[in-house]
Amino acid sequence: MVGDRRLIFHFYANKEWKTNPAYLIHKYFLRKYACIFDDAVFVISVDDVNDWELIRTVECFLIDCNFPSIKFVVEKNTMLYEVETFNKYVIQQIDKLDGLTFFAHSKGTLDYNNPKMNKDAVLIWIASLYYLSLEFYKEAEWGAYTAGSCFFGGPLVKHGENSGINSSKNGFMYSGTFYWLNCKEIYDKFFGNFPEIKNRYYAENFPGNLCRPYNYEAYSHNYMMINRDKCGVNITDSKEAAFNYIKCLLKENGEIEAFLNVYNDLKEYLQNNGVNY
Repeated sequence: MVGDRRLIFHFYANKEWKTNPAYLIHKYFLRKYACIFDDAVFVISVDDVNDWELIRTVECFLIDCNFPSIKFVVEKNTMLYEVETFNKYVIQQIDKLDGLTFFAHSKGTLDYNNPKMNKDAVLIWIASLYYLSLEFYKEAEWGAYTAGSCFFGGPLVKHGENSGINSSKNGFMYSGTFYWLNCKEIYDKFFGNFPEIKNRYYAENFPGNLCRPYNYEAYSHNYMMINRDKCGVNITDSKEAAFNYIKCLLKENGEIEAFLNVYNDLKEYLQNNGVNY
């Protein structure tokens, strides 16, 4: 029996958030995929929990995404960022979360204004996080309810050999921290014995610290994984690098074209809202 689908989203906003185009990228995809969720929990993370005007504008922004059921929680931002939300609303509740839970956060909103990162690549990066996970949500359901999977998402990335302190135990991560969790399976399999939280990469590395990739414990669309060493560049280096990453994870039988259609529709949406790429 297929259970409910739940979104838990860490949404960080500062006073300048409305002028940051990356938030519009998130809104485009939240509106696009709102219909696949039975309920959504948005943890609004702010530097000042008494800034009611900021909080109200964020709530209005998210209500406009048309989720069938939506709940807001306000939390003070910390240096752990989305890991605080992941710990409090996923890890600490994992034995109570039935069905499938999708965890995500306002990825790329800080990267967009980083001069070391290409803005086109950031757009493609955010788009890929949503598309590779939510366009294929039926695969996550099959994995969870047929194969007993713990995780599904994308892009799935193999750590480089010299990744250092941010590497997971089993050498892979859902880069960007967008992925589905089969919480009941995870809790039953690991008896709630999870790694200690030590840094802000905890949520990104959580699947790789528990499971080995594939055998349907943790996998992605097309059963594909990117080897970061072989790519030779970072996904945010350039528009071309970002597209090369995505093409590694999609088939040429129409999947790449389908993603490009969504990408072009996203650009039109941004242009209609005053953002030119």
